[in-house]
Amino acid sequence: MTLSAATMPHNLRLIGGEMLVWTDNEPRRERRPAGGGALEELLRGLARPGGRVLVAGPHAPGVIELLDRADMQITCLLRAYPDAAELAARHPGVQVLCGSVAKVETEDPYDLVVALDGAERLVSVEGVTMSWGEVAAVLARSVAAGGALVFGQENLLGVQRLVRMAPWYADRTDGDWTPLGEYDETRPDSPADLDRRLTELGLTVHDRLLGFATPGEPVVLFTDDLAQDVALGGFLRAAVSAAAGAQYAGVPVLSDPRALAASAVRNGAAATFAPVWFAVATKPGAAVPSGSRVIVSEPGTASWNLRYEVVRSSAGWARRLLGDPAPVSRDVLRRDPAALAGPLPTGQVLEERLLELCLRRDLPELARLLTRYAGWLAAAAGQSGELTGTALCATPDEILVSGDDFAYLDATWSADLRTPVDVALARALREFAVKLITGGYSHPWPMTADADSLTVILGGLAGYALERPQLTEAVSVEVRLSAARNGLDEAATEALRTQLASVVSGTPPLDLDSHRELRMALERMRDDLTHAQARTAWAEELLLSREKALRWAEQKLEILNGSLSYRTGRLVMWPLRKIKLLLMKVLKKQEKSAD
Repeated sequence: MTLSAATMPHNLRLIGGEMLVWTDNEPRRERRPAGGGALEELLRGLARPGGRVLVAGPHAPGVIELLDRADMQITCLLRAYPDAAELAARHPGVQVLCGSVAKVETEDPYDLVVALDGAERLVSVEGVTMSWGEVAAVLARSVAAGGALVFGQENLLGVQRLVRMAPWYADRTDGDWTPLGEYDETRPDSPADLDRRLTELGLTVHDRLLGFATPGEPVVLFTDDLAQDVALGGFLRAAVSAAAGAQYAGVPVLSDPRALAASAVRNGAAATFAPVWFAVATKPGAAVPSGSRVIVSEPGTASWNLRYEVVRSSAGWARRLLGDPAPVSRDVLRRDPAALAGPLPTGQVLEERLLELCLRRDLPELARLLTRYAGWLAAAAGQSGELTGTALCATPDEILVSGDDFAYLDATWSADLRTPVDVALARALREFAVKLITGGYSHPWPMTADADSLTVILGGLAGYALERPQLTEAVSVEVRLSAARNGLDEAATEALRTQLASVVSGTPPLDLDSHRELRMALERMRDDLTHAQARTAWAEELLLSREKALRWAEQKLEILNGSLSYRTGRLVMWPLRKIKLLLMKVLKKQEKSAD
């Protein structure tokens, strides 16, 4: 590539070690630039108008735009010249450095250093090889007195690595020439180790945060001291599970990341299996906001995806909306962000509780819980007997249960439909039945053929006799609400209807390309086939024995028909039958004459 002062943007400077024909803007999920709403909200509290900030490594455009709106003096460091030239052209007011982090001048440090992407993509193949510790040392020296460093570190044992189809060490693309990974002895192996290593570099760590569900765009961030908070447990499990489900939808994975993420939080191993760790570290004299909190930025570009944080309040935990509170609607579905603000309800997600009872085969408690849930829905319907609004969206994955009380996990959703209680219950229970079947969960009715049959059983436990009309209408309601929520066109809506109506034993997850669940589905189909073959063999054996008995009877009848005693008997019986008929006629005539 030929470079000249005439073709180079005025705000771009080459510092050495630049990679002239390289780009870090790869489409692969694992190598996307760091960013997203949750990280932007994390940086928002650290941005200071007029301050100098160094953005080290590839970051999503939203990060640069946030810092620009905060009136900060921005300097960006990128090793790839095409990326640097594009950034410089897009943001004329931003100073762009192109080259290796080893060439960064630390004599004029910055008030804020942002390295959300970590250390790996700051080293250039055109320069000296640097370990994680050497890169971190350069970044630490770049922080001015009273300044702060926001550093991201991918976890090599995180959920994102456990569900990948290929291990990290098997990558063969040009973008994978740097990863020493776990073989770099200076690389931290836990949030506490990251804290220790940054402390050794003269920094004080104020906050350590865990990020789910992908390292490049975590949509749930929470400080690591909250990982075992009992009051937040149900909410955190639901949040990380929903994040994993949204970000891995349609992506081939080895195993369901939703179950892994929720299990990590449930078992106190959130830090061990979080996809990414973040540290907010400062030099003496810094004043940065800190404290226990959760930041959630729902993934996707839909206008009703929310950003909010969960913080401590005088009454416990409370949610605070970070975006536009204006209601948004599509078709019959409506979302009111303002309904999210306020105290955070506590308890266990109803779906999680139901799964637990099914796994334990606790039918009495399962029946009690389903009966209470059905009663709660009926109470919400009132005298009309029909559900509408928020209550119609109260499916088991959107409800928290604590003791005998139910509460909305997310009360922002509502539907402009009026649905009978039995249909709404059928929809909720069928959604759970689909979860049981497609997730491969063990439950008390393993021979149940399809989602409808399992829904009827669950409805019976709840005290409702659900029949085909209610089940058909329940599928229609689910399809309409899902189509509105996800913006599906007519073809996609009909495809969803077909999928939901045909869930049977052996059906893999509908919204996830998980190979473990697919293999489990194949194993269930194999078991069903083996059982069907055994029943067919038994039926064939029974039919064969009946055919043998029939042939034996036919042969015996033929023998009897040809015997002397049979012919003699016929000769004797024939005149007796004739006499009997003649007597009956005579008796009938006498009865008529007597009348």
